[in-house]
Amino acid sequence: MLEKKYKNIIYFITLAIIATIAAQVYWNVKNYEVNKQQVTNQIQASFDNAVEKYFAEIAKNDVFRTFKSNSGSAKKMEISISNDKYTSEVWVQGIGDSIPRKSKEKLLQPTFGHTEPIILKELDSSIDMNQIAIFKNKIDSLDLRQFTSKILFSFIMDDIKLKEIDSLLSFELQRKNITLQYGLKLIDENPITVKKYIKTSNLENFSGKFESIVSNSPFVNTHSTLELRYINSTTSILKRMLGSLLLSLLLSGIIIGCLLFLLNTISNQKQLAEVKNDLISNITHEFKTPIATIGVAIESIKNFNVIDNKQKTNNYLDISNNQLSKLNFMVEKLLETATLDSGNLELNKDKVNVSDLVQTLVDKFQLQSNEKIITYKKSELPVLANVDNFHFENAINNILDNAIKYGGNDVFVNLQQQKNIFTIDISDSGNSLSKEQSTQIFEKFYRVPKGNTHDIKGFGIGLYYCKKIIEEHKGIIELELKNRLTTFKISLPNE
Repeated sequence: MLEKKYKNIIYFITLAIIATIAAQVYWNVKNYEVNKQQVTNQIQASFDNAVEKYFAEIAKNDVFRTFKSNSGSAKKMEISISNDKYTSEVWVQGIGDSIPRKSKEKLLQPTFGHTEPIILKELDSSIDMNQIAIFKNKIDSLDLRQFTSKILFSFIMDDIKLKEIDSLLSFELQRKNITLQYGLKLIDENPITVKKYIKTSNLENFSGKFESIVSNSPFVNTHSTLELRYINSTTSILKRMLGSLLLSLLLSGIIIGCLLFLLNTISNQKQLAEVKNDLISNITHEFKTPIATIGVAIESIKNFNVIDNKQKTNNYLDISNNQLSKLNFMVEKLLETATLDSGNLELNKDKVNVSDLVQTLVDKFQLQSNEKIITYKKSELPVLANVDNFHFENAINNILDNAIKYGGNDVFVNLQQQKNIFTIDISDSGNSLSKEQSTQIFEKFYRVPKGNTHDIKGFGIGLYYCKKIIEEHKGIIELELKNRLTTFKISLPNE
């Protein structure tokens, strides 16, 4: 039941993470599309402004003089044209007056306070316009003070200098903080000719994926198309989205982090519950055996008249005493664990011959386990260290006991002196631990899962105790799985 709930929680958290990522991706894609449209609109506006400024500059240079009357006594307006060839249309624009913006007329009826029409002569495109004067002595009585602004005369040109437009476009884009790689392309359909100006080598042949816009300027010949092709608009879009992207990543990270933290907490709780159940099962088994043995011994003394038989009585009492000692030892182990966790453990350090201490333990286990072969290799000189003899001996004893119980038939013990530290390596040929289990082996009450079997006794606190004692001595203990050996490596300062 608990396992099923845990799986449901995992599914829910996974679904929540996927939904969070999907929502953020959807929001950022939509945000990208909006910003892309804004950038495209700004590129179009910049392009149109650049073209307008280009033609305005042409008009300023070619329509050389426009006289305004300061005193109201001016009797004529003279405009001279430079040496260029134009088409047969004349464009007249009034700013702030009654002439429609961007209107094209050959006969205009302005309402500048002057009642007579201003007739503009249609120009032949083949005529060389040098030294031609327009409107000379034509508007004798026109009072220029009646103009709310100036009249701009310009002509639709067949020849457009793309490099000059590029210079103006670069300024407009820089002003709007837009970074682009682009090229300009002018197509004249009558006759069909193509003129290109490439600013960036990547667009030399206008190959690959690119975006394009066409100038909406009325100054461009109706038979021509002025096109801007560009790539790398993504950089400008992402710059604009930087704040929202960072916020999106931050929110996603916080949400996903919280969900993963919750999953990790639930996983730890589940693991603790399993350890608790395993510990209760082991304690029940470990305590039940001596209690049952003591009960049998007492029952025998009571029911089989062994009181009169002093030898049998002593045997039953010895059995009961041994089982009580085992119970006391197990209770002491549990109490030691509680002491370690409380941080109140006090070490009584003294100068100890570590070489002899390890040799004593090796000899003891060799006698207890004749089927095991224990090889002890120690340094030539005795290793002397300041340690708590009782706790340090128990720690080494626990590791050797672990190697005998769970290891193979061969156990190797290596003691070496190195400058300011000494090392103890205890290896066995069991090679029964996985990498995942090796990361948990020093945890309190952890035992390698074997189902509900109790073929080997223990509470899962031996290695935890060992790690704590070594750390209290300012040492390090590590587990290494290598060359088909399980090795506990201990390093301690030799003060």
